[in-house]
Amino acid sequence: MHYRSFLIALASAALLFCTAASRAQTNAPSIPPNSIAWWRFDPTGFDSQRQAAAERAAMTIMLRALVASGVVDKDSTAAIVEGLLAASEVGAAPHTLCVLDFAADRPPDGDGMDIHRLQMVLELQTKGDHTAHLRTLKAILIDAERSRDERDNAGHGAQRALKLPAGVKGVAYREPDWEEWREVSWASTENTFLVGLGRGSLERWLEFRAVKPTPANNHKPLWRAHQNITAHNTDHGETFFEAYLEIDGLRRGFPEAFSVGRAQRIFAALKLDNARDFMLHGRWVRQQNADAAALIALDATWSSRADKPGSVRRIAVSEPAWPDRQLALPPPPGSYAIAMRVDWTDWLNVTFNLIEAFGRDPDLQERRDTINQWRRRNGAKLRRFTARLKPWLVLSDSPAPIAAIPGLTTLYVEHWPAANQQASASDLDSLISDYTEVLARDVSTGIRYLKLEPTGLIRAPAWGFATFHNTPLLIGGWSPIVVTQNRQWLATMENAP
Repeated sequence: MHYRSFLIALASAALLFCTAASRAQTNAPSIPPNSIAWWRFDPTGFDSQRQAAAERAAMTIMLRALVASGVVDKDSTAAIVEGLLAASEVGAAPHTLCVLDFAADRPPDGDGMDIHRLQMVLELQTKGDHTAHLRTLKAILIDAERSRDERDNAGHGAQRALKLPAGVKGVAYREPDWEEWREVSWASTENTFLVGLGRGSLERWLEFRAVKPTPANNHKPLWRAHQNITAHNTDHGETFFEAYLEIDGLRRGFPEAFSVGRAQRIFAALKLDNARDFMLHGRWVRQQNADAAALIALDATWSSRADKPGSVRRIAVSEPAWPDRQLALPPPPGSYAIAMRVDWTDWLNVTFNLIEAFGRDPDLQERRDTINQWRRRNGAKLRRFTARLKPWLVLSDSPAPIAAIPGLTTLYVEHWPAANQQASASDLDSLISDYTEVLARDVSTGIRYLKLEPTGLIRAPAWGFATFHNTPLLIGGWSPIVVTQNRQWLATMENAP
């Protein structure tokens, strides 16, 4: 269903936010204080923004063609490709995404959700012609629907003109069998392109923006306490990213989800099942060497229902200084670097719990059994493999992605110096052997990649091994090029006088 793809596409930028660098948004729009969830992100610091515009445009055109043509006909893969297309548009400009309203309940069969109300707005801060954004919107919402939906009226909805606050003119699109929350609307102003999901969403957003704050209507939002916590981190630079989720707001809108179902399992896996709300923060840490990549310090804050209202807890997700005594790897030559201390056993346990949690309720036991069987069959190899890894994960944008899609990053996992690279490669191949039908290997380079779609144009993720000062490294990312170029960089660094 295209509306699921639309939501996945927008959410992908937030879920993978930590792999991108940006500059502070000085003109970020204010957020309505009763919003359930939002994020702000400015990608203008990406190295990918400095790539040739023709290369970025070619990537977007290719993704748009794949979505509109119906070549990718598997629902899960189509959702990924549609997500990449939307993220390529969203990630190319400073933007804000805000969920203004949400309410749902369980359908009679007890699985999934029936949405009753949803209002969500995406605001792209971009000047000039917005034709390309409209083409992407049309490809996802109309062309893709026509190519794979057998309904006679698929992709043949009606448009109507909107007269919005502040004299803004917009358009709404809706198909005959759509509920009000599935209505899509869009509008252009001199400095923004707006997309709304749910009837009345753009009206509500622009009405809030048009009202001048006064002491009577200027309510203090819940996320202000989270911002105040991170504001005291004087060793970090300016904030470049914020994402907020009021978990209690979701509880009010969809209470059944917190008694049984995916949401309850996901929050439990993330240890947020007793949280009131949650927020992620990203800040620059500038290096003394002006030519060195800036580090990114990431923090997570949350409030617990066990604490008194207004109390906020904080944990550092990444390091504010490069761990040069723990890593042989120098900071990669991108526009940013993130160094995260990792307990691989804990990470894997959370990953397995999330894989199980995302399953549909009727399939839960089968999925749980499959995961447990895989772990019993591969547990020894998995423990052997992770024992070779140092407790660090490094992220960077070296090399810069062709398209400014948040999440297109390079990952580095350093091994202990005495680790056997051949044994690690063999164990990793064995661990993924159940999925060889969707994996490929380049014999000449030893790089493996996922065959994301039939044409072979998108090969992501990809991974391979390298060695630096006798220390093995596992390198992965958005394309085989991340492995080949980093191998060249490491060889140059190793041979440098």
